[in-house]
Amino acid sequence: MGKAQLEHSWSYLPDIVTTLIAAADHTGDWGRIWHVPSATVSRTDIAAQLNLHFGIRGKVSGYPQWLLHAFGVANPMMHEVWASSYQFMVPYVIDSTETESVLGVAASPWNEALLATAESYRSRK
Repeated sequence: MGKAQLEHSWSYLPDIVTTLIAAADHTGDWGRIWHVPSATVSRTDIAAQLNLHFGIRGKVSGYPQWLLHAFGVANPMMHEVWASSYQFMVPYVIDSTETESVLGVAASPWNEALLATAESYRSRK
């Protein structure tokens, strides 16, 4: 869906947990929004990195918005995919500078996060 070449911020689950714990321990700012430190990478770059690492030749392709919407009429899950697809129509980048500074958290190295995530899917076979 959307434009695969656009930058997108990706949050790694362990980084989400680390940020939640740090925010819970931080007093005085209850109810405040904290942006999880995340990597910003396009989906085409992710595919290229995975191809290089695993020696494969996958590619990114997408569905037009009208088709996602049509699928969503019959399938509630596809409706939710369509409803959140706006995140892939323009660059979707967050700035976690303040979270990192105040809470003392940082994103995991991108390559480590990507490969751990990919391996978790490969081990489900």
